[in-house]
Amino acid sequence: MKILAKVRGDMDFNKQLSSLLEVLKSISVSQYKALERKIKLYDIFNTTVAGLFKFVDMPGIDHPFVRPAKKKQIVVAITSDGGFLGGLNRQVINAALAQLEDMPGKLIIVGERGKRYANEANMAFVGFPGIKEEYRYAQAVQLRSYIIGELIRDSIGYLKVVYPRPVSFTVQRAEVVPFLPYT
Repeated sequence: MKILAKVRGDMDFNKQLSSLLEVLKSISVSQYKALERKIKLYDIFNTTVAGLFKFVDMPGIDHPFVRPAKKKQIVVAITSDGGFLGGLNRQVINAALAQLEDMPGKLIIVGERGKRYANEANMAFVGFPGIKEEYRYAQAVQLRSYIIGELIRDSIGYLKVVYPRPVSFTVQRAEVVPFLPYT
């Protein structure tokens, strides 16, 4: 009888665990959908800004943001501090390193996991802490100030950001976005 009681107890536990996992899955999907809607808002903004620049005579502009004098670059790699994303973080770092193979420059890594990969590979980089929701704006300002400082010192002409872009709920990929020069 003790074995039967234990089996029943295990079955009840497994049913409760299954219910809990379903709830957690639903919460994750809900949060993903909310983030997806935010991304679509940024896409609308980007399309609008790009539309404004159609009226600018880019070939006629002689500015360092359009025609850089220096052939050095900064590559910013945004990595996650969350678990279970080691492969994605490694993709981001590898994509950033591929950019640096094409043209010399400086690697900036945002996120503890990315910094760990860079340390393991003995790569030179400038590190920034992982993004925390409550400090996100202050962290963005700090990163912006550093990059602008490099621009002012006239040590770079190119700026690229590599980040994990969600393609779907289960698929993410490392994406490279060139910011400078503006084309």
